[in-house]
Formats: sequence, C-alpha cells, structure tokens
Amino acid sequence: FDSLHADDGWLNKAGQTFREGSASTARLTLALFERGAALSLADAFRLELTVSSQRVKHADFIEGVRARLIDKDHRPRWTWGRLVDVPSDEVMALFNPPWDDHPLADLK
Repeated sequence: FDSLHADDGWLNKAGQTFREGSASTARLTLALFERGAALSLADAFRLELTVSSQRVKHADFIEGVRARLIDKDHRPRWTWGRLVDVPSDEVMALFNPPWDDHPLADLK
C-alpha cells in the first residue's frame, strides 16, 4: 500500500488511512477476506458479530478510540508497527465466539 497512488482522491485517502491504521486491524481484515469469501450471508453475519465482539476488547481498538475520539490527538500508539509483527494467534483468537450459544445461531 505504500506505493498506492491514483488520480482518485477518495482512493488516496483510503490508502493513507490504511497505512496509518493498526497493523492488527490490517491482519484481521485480510483474515476476514480469506474466511468470508465462501460464506453464506447468515454465516458472514455470525462471523462479523463474533469478530466485532472480540475486537472491541483488544488494546489496538481501545487505543484507536482513545486517539481519535477521546483525546483527539490522532496519534495512536499501536501494539505492533508492521503486519508481519502481529502474531497469528492474536488474530485467530478474534474468531472464537465469546458465547456458548451464538446469538445469531438461528439466522438463516
């Protein structure tokens, strides 16, 4: 993404936001794309609820909220600086449902 540049201002802004964002979020996004490609809509909703419920407890999510919404200094201090530094088990743990019975288990 460092070399991404286009004539499209929106795309350039999106690339900049991605580069400045959390490496763990980028790793999670890649994992979601890989897992989600073949899911039904119901399974995708279940996966998104699971991952979202786990992610809000993660230090990088909390730090992003602090930097953007609370202190508004826009200088987050991410846990990892690069994608390759993010442990795979940290990302995979986000896919474990925090419930015994998934709230969307009956979704068809």
